[in-house]
Amino acid sequence: MANASKFNQFVEDLGLGVHNFNADQLNVALYQDTASITAASGPLLGNLSNEVTGTGYTTKGKDITNTWSETTGTATCGASSPAAWTAGASDWDSIQYAVVFNEDATGPDELVMYWDNGSTIDLTADDTFTFTITTSIFTLA
Repeated sequence: MANASKFNQFVEDLGLGVHNFNADQLNVALYQDTASITAASGPLLGNLSNEVTGTGYTTKGKDITNTWSETTGTATCGASSPAAWTAGASDWDSIQYAVVFNEDATGPDELVMYWDNGSTIDLTADDTFTFTITTSIFTLA
């Protein structure tokens, strides 16, 4: 199971009103083990390197159809769509990180959370990788 962590800058961005999770689109992008992503990485997607490449993968990943709700003082940002990719003719090597970022059309792709698989995943032709959030991206209480 992959471990989830927030990016340090995300906390400041929340306080500054950078994100509108009711309207902004969140994407998930995949990165290789050589990306060495940590909580201190960022603050923007463009600051990361070694995104996965290969037939069947699109730069900046896929929309995860984020949701936002609040009930009695607890807010939850969730995702209603898993992101799935199927490797084409070329192999995808050394996938280790999944990065969720704000793909707001007017913004610079601010980082939110990342998942570190702890080891690499390799896909060969016709293999499928699916990123699914089962409960929430994060909760504020």
